[in-house]
Amino acid sequence: MLLRRAHILKCFSTRFNASFCCLRWKRLYSEKADSPEKPDARMQVFERLKMPVYPSISETEGITPISRLRSWDNLLLPDDRKHDESYTVCGRIGNIRYASSKLVFIDINDGLPKLQLTISKRNVTDSTNEAIPFSNILKAFRRGDYIQCTGFIGKTSKGELSIYATQIPAMLSPCLHQMPTNLLNQEKRFQQRYVDLVANPDTLLALKRRFQIIDCIRNFFRKNDFTEVETPLLSHHFGGAMARPFITNDAHRQPLSLRCAPELWLKQLVIGGMHRIFELGKNFRNEGLDATHNPEFTSCEAYCAFTNLKTFIDMTKVLLGEICMNVHGSLQLTHLGVSLDSDSFQTLEFIPSLENSLNQSLGVIDNSEGCRRFLLDIFRQRNIKQPKTPTVSHLLDKLFDHCVLERLTDGPTFIVHHPEIMSPLAKSEKIKYGDTEYLVSKRFELYLGKSEICNAYEEENNPLSQKEKFESQQYDRTELGDQEAPIPDADFVRALEYGLPPTTGWGMGVDRLVMLFTGQRRINEVLPFGSLRYI
Repeated sequence: MLLRRAHILKCFSTRFNASFCCLRWKRLYSEKADSPEKPDARMQVFERLKMPVYPSISETEGITPISRLRSWDNLLLPDDRKHDESYTVCGRIGNIRYASSKLVFIDINDGLPKLQLTISKRNVTDSTNEAIPFSNILKAFRRGDYIQCTGFIGKTSKGELSIYATQIPAMLSPCLHQMPTNLLNQEKRFQQRYVDLVANPDTLLALKRRFQIIDCIRNFFRKNDFTEVETPLLSHHFGGAMARPFITNDAHRQPLSLRCAPELWLKQLVIGGMHRIFELGKNFRNEGLDATHNPEFTSCEAYCAFTNLKTFIDMTKVLLGEICMNVHGSLQLTHLGVSLDSDSFQTLEFIPSLENSLNQSLGVIDNSEGCRRFLLDIFRQRNIKQPKTPTVSHLLDKLFDHCVLERLTDGPTFIVHHPEIMSPLAKSEKIKYGDTEYLVSKRFELYLGKSEICNAYEEENNPLSQKEKFESQQYDRTELGDQEAPIPDADFVRALEYGLPPTTGWGMGVDRLVMLFTGQRRINEVLPFGSLRYI
């Protein structure tokens, strides 16, 4: 009985001492001297411990990325150890768990993959840095620090892949502030984006997916023999889009504008003999901020001579399928409940779809005042809010959004053959719907998840027709105040006079595409530093 009581007291004493030890080390870790509000205090701790910080990396060849080490997951069983396999890893501390004063578990990551470090006094030697005794490690390390650790690979009894440290980890770069485990404040998330990326792994994943998608787009066009090009961002005139530009002045007080779209520049390269080209880059439009719009945005535009709309419809299907496979490993966008296999794409004609929704004929569609008044009557009768500048083009666009697009499914849908008045840079043709003949553009838009992600058309290559279309748009600018109407570009018309071969142009909004493939609802979530509001 006495032996049993002594045994119980011994066990209790051991557990109490271990618990007290852990508590004591946790207090050391969170003592006031290390307060996140006082970065200098933490630097004093390093000086007191004679612990080197901010060292240079002397040897980089021996450092193994964590993603490569994760391949051991399928090769090792629980409790396996590879004592002859020594690795050096670097990463940021995500979590620290204290088993005792002599055993610490640290999770590190060098991006998204994480790896556990098992640091036991029994396994490490202090010879690499005698100035730091093992007993002071818990004072030195904190969530957010970058460290380097060397050891052998193995798995714990629970199957957790670990590096078993054979040397005391080296501090590479300490975090002098308290790194949050979760950051929900929207203002702070975007004002300190670097903290958001560490605290919220989903944010980091969305950005990695963004650049993965951009790589997919670039590789797709390159393997299809397109040449990547660059065009001016800043010039003395703007064009290529119905949008309001950012205007500034040069040193000589000459007006300059940021690019709204690269279209006119790219078509001039096609005229010059570059028949298969694309550009991935920034554009700027002096418009408002909302969930899907930012004044600075990324787009991809491609131009290919001797092709038609069908060529790019087929290419678009293949491109989206490749992106989906690369990002999600299948053709399914599960958060939308849609598939991107070629049979899932549907096609709607612009005018018949709108007329069916309105249950009435639109009659002749042109830039006349009579057509504008007819459309305004429809808005009043159906109590639909008018656009700010009620031009025929804007009225048709708003009416289609309200009557057709809001009823679309999330599946991929091509909208084809917009009225000519809506596409001043596209070739036109006459199509008969019922008893009425309409002048429409050879154009398509692609909607996915009810968002427009792609726009393409066969380019107007007749300089006389292009000049007439430019001039027709000036009524909207001068009489109706439409600042988005394109200004006649005499230089571009002159370029067309040298001969633009039959060409199809294609453009895709990269930011919205990333939103769709990552399931984000706001554009600032897929921009590295958020929308303009936070920059």
